[in-house]
Order: sequence, then C-alpha cells, then structure tokens
Amino acid sequence: MSETIELLYFAGIREALGRGRDELPLTALPTPTIDGLWRWLATEHPDAPAWRGFVRLAVNEAFSPAGADPTTLTLRPGDTIALIPPVSGGTSAPPPEHVSDPTGRLVLTRHPLDPA
Repeated sequence: MSETIELLYFAGIREALGRGRDELPLTALPTPTIDGLWRWLATEHPDAPAWRGFVRLAVNEAFSPAGADPTTLTLRPGDTIALIPPVSGGTSAPPPEHVSDPTGRLVLTRHPLDPA
C-alpha cells in the first residue's frame, strides 16, 4: 500500500490553489490527522486557516463528523481526502441595488422602473 494520501480540491479551493489534487507522503503532514492536514494546507495558501470554518472534508467518500475533534481523526496511507467548500454561491453581503453590464446600457435592479 502506498504511504501517500490523495487530496482532492473543489470549487473555490481548487481555484485558490491553482490545482485540483495533490498526492503527498503522509509524513509531509505535521501529524497524520485532519488537524495536521489543515496545518499543512496553511503552508500552501495564506487563506487556508479561514477555510476551516466552512469547508467540509470527506475522507474516503465519507464526510468527517461535524464537531469531531480534528486532532483525533487519524489519516492513513492510501486515504483520499476531498475538500468541499459550499458551492451554492451567494454571499453574506446584501445584494447590490443594481447591476449593469460593462457598457452601462443594460441595468438589473430590484426597484420599480419609472415609465416617465
């Protein structure tokens, strides 16, 4: 069995890292745990620590339990870990009052139009 783990990145994580996957030796992690994986990711991208709050992890196609202690979730050689951010889009910011195309000729708005 291989002494490596496979990491699969999706959506915004994939875009931020500029790649869809990594295969790395389990020994590259500070500890062979989910917490160790997050600490390794922090060395790969400065935004990775912020991802912990909203990215779901799946180990071998099973989501890690919500609220589980990441220091006790052990990774093993051959594991595949998927990092899955929310992909439904949206933001916590309020929607804009209006949006226009680059030419300014078309505008989408939430307000009633004045026919005058």
